[in-house]
Amino acid sequence: MDEAFENAIGKIMYPGDPHAHPSNVYNCRCTLGTEIVGFRDSSGKDLRSVENNGIIEAQAKPIINAQKFTEYLLHTEKSQGKSKGFEQVFGFSRDNWHLFKAEIKKSFNVARLEKKYSDQYGDRYEQIMEITGVNGRSAFITTAWIVDRNSFAPRFVTAYLHRQE
Repeated sequence: MDEAFENAIGKIMYPGDPHAHPSNVYNCRCTLGTEIVGFRDSSGKDLRSVENNGIIEAQAKPIINAQKFTEYLLHTEKSQGKSKGFEQVFGFSRDNWHLFKAEIKKSFNVARLEKKYSDQYGDRYEQIMEITGVNGRSAFITTAWIVDRNSFAPRFVTAYLHRQE
């Protein structure tokens, strides 16, 4: 941002600008944000990657919340049996959940997301990935993801042991 905001008191470059008039700085509750106007570069090319289901690759870093592991996938009372499978196959438990998360993050590839459907919450995807557990054993899991409305970042929803067909 290289242009000042202007109001009746004067100009200010950003919230807390030390060069602005004190009346524009003290007790200011301003915030500075970014508005994305379009998804085209200067030549008019659409920056959304068609081969990647419309997910912008620069924004495709997966969102993976710790609570999905500690309060669901590896929680014996809430996981509907998933925690037992992840512990037996990979050695993952609530004590080492961060290693499970790291394996999913390492194996995530936006180009391998398979779109399943869209609903009122966003676009739903799955990705089958091979991960290695703390016990050294490797196996495939199916991961579920959502790209929420007004977002381009895939958010981790759940995982389960992949069933070979």
